[in-house]
Amino acid sequence: MKLKMAKNSLFAILLRNPWWISACVALAFVGVAFAVLPPEYAPVGAIGAFPFVVIAAIAGWKQMRAPRPAQLEAVRGEVAAMNWKAFAARLEQSWRAAGYQVEVSRQEGADWLLRIENRRIAVSARRWKSAHTGLEPLTRLLQAGEQLEANERWYIALGQPSESAAAYAARQNIRLIDEIGLTRIFSANII
Repeated sequence: MKLKMAKNSLFAILLRNPWWISACVALAFVGVAFAVLPPEYAPVGAIGAFPFVVIAAIAGWKQMRAPRPAQLEAVRGEVAAMNWKAFAARLEQSWRAAGYQVEVSRQEGADWLLRIENRRIAVSARRWKSAHTGLEPLTRLLQAGEQLEANERWYIALGQPSESAAAYAARQNIRLIDEIGLTRIFSANII
């Protein structure tokens, strides 16, 4: 059974926001516990702030590792100026630097097959400059991934996926890689 946090639960919302918001909620929780509860029970009540402290730590860790706006802008500019050959070479160089074995795919719908440890990843990036991503390239990637016996599928595009494409990708476990993911790939801090 795969556990998944509800998208709009309090903890999911706090994870998507700056870490200090969770820290403030934890401090408020402690403050209310000491203000409302009798002095002998206040420390026990304050323990209820612990999940918010954990969420603040997780959010802080993720935000610390996330690319900075200047990095995103630099990658956006670099990628906008590239043609397919230069973009493909840059991706391959980054993957190899991170220890991936890179093989150009002959399957329609996937541009590469990456291998690292026991992972096989089918990657499609040919439409990286598209403003919008629809279902068609994702279904082709899914089919190519099955033919390549890949256990993961990555679709690289700077544009936004349509609602139906995002839902399809989530159902089929296709990782949509945007400019943040691309910045991590280029810095060899692979996803």
